Amino acid sequence: QANGLFYSMEDALTDSSETDWLIEDFIERGTVNFMYGESGTYKSFIAIGAGLSVATGKQFYDMHTEQGAVFYIASEGERGINRRIKAWHQYHQAKGAFFPSRRGIRLSEPKDIEIIEQAVKDMAEQAGQHPELVIIDTLAQSAGSLSTMDNDEMSDLIGKLKALARRLDTAFLVVHHTGKDVEKGMRGAYALKADADGVFKVKSDSKLLADLHIEKLKDDEDARSIMIQLAFTELGIHSKTGKPFGSLFLMYEDLEPVEAYLVGHGFNRDSTTADAVRVLWDAGGEMPADEWSSIVRDDLGHDRRLFHKAKNLSLIHISEPTRQPATSRMPSSA
Repeated sequence: QANGLFYSMEDALTDSSETDWLIEDFIERGTVNFMYGESGTYKSFIAIGAGLSVATGKQFYDMHTEQGAVFYIASEGERGINRRIKAWHQYHQAKGAFFPSRRGIRLSEPKDIEIIEQAVKDMAEQAGQHPELVIIDTLAQSAGSLSTMDNDEMSDLIGKLKALARRLDTAFLVVHHTGKDVEKGMRGAYALKADADGVFKVKSDSKLLADLHIEKLKDDEDARSIMIQLAFTELGIHSKTGKPFGSLFLMYEDLEPVEAYLVGHGFNRDSTTADAVRVLWDAGGEMPADEWSSIVRDDLGHDRRLFHKAKNLSLIHISEPTRQPATSRMPSSA
């Protein structure tokens, strides 16, 4: 007791002992967590979506978040990250203290860890927000000279991140990959899962859908899943090619597939165009044009002129170059 190493049972009994959630039932303050999956399973979109939810105080699906500053350390360029941020903001219409990095970092270098700590403190203070979450995307790109296969090195790294999390009173979310054998989990050292506070696996067997499976949580229930739904939104027209460009983003609504398709392709869901797309969707994506016209105009009561405008607009989004003139068709991937 004299040197402060131990505390009493009485102290333990008077502690509230409640979990200090950053994202309810998902990420706890002061912890180091890993989210992993194969390439193409939307890991980075999920990480950005979770971070933006914390930065804006918006619920992450049905889970409460504690609003605060979020720092995103990425290995890819600014433009790609900025498109993802813009797409999320364009749909959710929320802003907050979200800070992407201008460059990657090397976790093998003590100087870089010091830079992270000081930058997080300074930026959070300037924003007038508590630093709540630091996202590292990905471990492989940020490890520097450390081997992700080495148990001692990974255990030591997680120990350093936990110490940094305690000093900053923040949480870490590290994005990682699966190994060659997907069923064996995260690529690399066993210490990654053993020493982490939380481990989350991402799988995707369908376009724009992913399963975020909670494999491990510190002192709490695990083995449950969150269904992730994404959509695509256009952000503008390329100045040189004249073609539209955009990005995927996380949706927090539980939408039917056709409604997610409408949102993802920028349709107003209350418009004649949206009704025309729904009719085509219900028909399996292809039907004679005159039948499509009749249903939309006669059965749904839309004005003839509005229908033709809707038809032209929707075909811009959903037709294939090989479409037969007398048939309206949606791409099979829809």
